[in-house]
Amino acid sequence: MNRFFAIACVVVLGGIGTWMFPLFAWVLVFFLLFFLFYTYRQQERLLKWVSGGCKCPPPKLDYPLSACVRLIFRQRERSRKHKRRLRRLLSLFRELVNAVPDAAFIIDKYGCLINFNRRAQEMLGLDRRLDVGAPIDYLIRGEGVASFWREMQGNSRFLLRLISSDNCWLEFSKVMLAKDNALLISRDVTRVINLDLKRKAFIDNASHELKTPITVLRGFLEVFARNDLPPKLRRPLREMEKHAERMDLLVEDMLCLARLENTGTLIHETEIALMPFLDEVVTSVNSQYPDSVGAVIGYGEALTVVADATILRSMIGNLLGNGLSHGDSRHPVEVNAARTEQFLVIVVSDDGIGIAPDHIDRITERFYRVDENRAQVKGSGLGLAIVKHGVEAHGGTLTIESQIGVGSNFTLNLPLARIRPAPAAKPD
Repeated sequence: MNRFFAIACVVVLGGIGTWMFPLFAWVLVFFLLFFLFYTYRQQERLLKWVSGGCKCPPPKLDYPLSACVRLIFRQRERSRKHKRRLRRLLSLFRELVNAVPDAAFIIDKYGCLINFNRRAQEMLGLDRRLDVGAPIDYLIRGEGVASFWREMQGNSRFLLRLISSDNCWLEFSKVMLAKDNALLISRDVTRVINLDLKRKAFIDNASHELKTPITVLRGFLEVFARNDLPPKLRRPLREMEKHAERMDLLVEDMLCLARLENTGTLIHETEIALMPFLDEVVTSVNSQYPDSVGAVIGYGEALTVVADATILRSMIGNLLGNGLSHGDSRHPVEVNAARTEQFLVIVVSDDGIGIAPDHIDRITERFYRVDENRAQVKGSGLGLAIVKHGVEAHGGTLTIESQIGVGSNFTLNLPLARIRPAPAAKPD
């Protein structure tokens, strides 16, 4: 500031001197040119030092360029500290990502691989120099050529069986990131899948093996029941018949559940007139529970539904039977059917004791009991599991709503595509 003030004074005095002495103007011009050249040289030295990365010692400069040098040094030191902190965080993040036991991939919105961790490299044999930038579905091939990309676009979680190995199953989870990128986390679930397949095969085989001896036992019990037995043997015989019937029901439910689990969507579809079908199911259930409050049809639309009649009958029958045997309903259990904007809904309602909230998420599990006293509970414990797998085999969902002391609603939500349009009326 003092320097510019001095220059301003020189210019003012030079102007006065030029007015008084005309030759003094040349001295003023020479002074100004020298000052401009000196300032330009200082700026050029500063620019050369900055362009060189500020690696060599800074040149000796006058104010305010010397202040700029100090600010550059201060900013540079701050930037170094920031970079060191970022390097530590990046190193820690890479170490953390590589320590994750699951494979992780980052892909862009076009499905090309951006980065991956060490587990992904080991699982699929990836190479950073060759595979970064390649389409992810070229690197991870499932049973169908386009199955991986199709599943990844449609679901946030899906299973894939690799074609590189007949016995390798991977479960993928997708998490969306910024800029339309996505994080894919893959877990090897081959052992879990194999255990589940073995469990299903065991239940299926055990059910078939138990079916024949139970049939033989029930046959002989019926023969004994038709004969005159001593009074002391009649009660044990009735108990044997009751438990043989319960065992037969359990085996039938196990076989039904095994078929649903093994066949998946392979169901035998037929066109079903819904109202006569519901009336038939309700009549059958009422005959099985003659001492109960009974079941009735509350509301139903005259629809034609495409479904597996056996599975649909089992689902509705199990829901009605549960309401009559476990719900302690004060009034008849109702079944209602209607078409909404999104689903074909079939609702089974009761006004019984209800189900506690902590049980609702688990009552569709196999053999799960709300009442821990199994000796007092009827049924096989597989009814709601059959309902859940049955409705999923038809592309729908099961919704359960219940309140203690008020009652329960079990809703089958089936796709609208399963409703067939009513035939057009013939003109007179």
